[in-house]
Amino acid sequence: MKLFQSYRLIREKLMLHAQTEEEVLYPTALLIGEYLKLKLKK
Repeated sequence: MKLFQSYRLIREKLMLHAQTEEEVLYPTALLIGEYLKLKLKK
């Protein structure tokens, strides 16, 4: 039973990590890329 709980905890952490990546890190990287494009054009 403990093994199942460990797998469930790992799955939950991975899902949270993926959600954070999609909602925060990816849009931030796009925003930084756009900012750098604008700055480097000058």
